[in-house]
Amino acid sequence: MHFANYLYYTFLCQQGDALKDVYMKWAALNSTILTKEHTGNKYMTQYALVFKSNQAFDWTALPPEAVQKTASAWGNWIESMGSAVQSSNAFKFGGKSVSKSGSKDADNLTTGYVVVEAENLAKAEALAKDAPSVGVGQGSIEVYEVLPTQH
Repeated sequence: MHFANYLYYTFLCQQGDALKDVYMKWAALNSTILTKEHTGNKYMTQYALVFKSNQAFDWTALPPEAVQKTASAWGNWIESMGSAVQSSNAFKFGGKSVSKSGSKDADNLTTGYVVVEAENLAKAEALAKDAPSVGVGQGSIEVYEVLPTQH
């Protein structure tokens, strides 16, 4: 979706369901692709929950039992969100940071993400609060609304 269409859609969403329905019909007729899906009377927005660690460490280098425990905790959390989860991945330790001045080792504090559908930012934040790293104080989750794009 072009950014101008997204802004117009956002404006209509603030006006109520009747105008959202009109926009959705217009979008369908004009082959505009939205990542907001019509589900009953609710339009679901996608949010990226980005995992941030307090310190860089390669958790895959831990003893196998610790790796299993960590993977299980994250897997259980992601599974607990059910159909809200659209995609998820963890990042391998040892990434790179690329800028105009070149490439260097990344800080490795960003460890993964999950994309969820939620009614609003507050509900996406509520999902993030149950993340394993948040509960034990080892990190945080940054929550961002994902802008719709046209493919």
